[in-house]
Amino acid sequence: MTQPLTIPPEVVEAHRAELAAWVQANGIAPCDIAMGHPLHLYPGDGHGVIVYQAFTRDAHGHKQLSPDRTDVLTDTRTAPCLVPLPPLALLPHPKG
Repeated sequence: MTQPLTIPPEVVEAHRAELAAWVQANGIAPCDIAMGHPLHLYPGDGHGVIVYQAFTRDAHGHKQLSPDRTDVLTDTRTAPCLVPLPPLALLPHPKG
């Protein structure tokens, strides 16, 4: 399998606005993406495939908790990348 381009959590946080617009343009609701996890972009047809951790929601749209109620559950999801990744997302996290 081809190696993905991985966008680490600290870069996601540093470029939150740009990446939120990018995922939304690719049909992903930014509020569904669980923070603290990397985003992965796998090469493929078109601009590739986005792989991300999304909150698990119940039939009413509420985030589901783990059985011990200490964590919010997430699922690995994919979406076709229809809009290319913005260049700013590739910048390293600013130190300081």
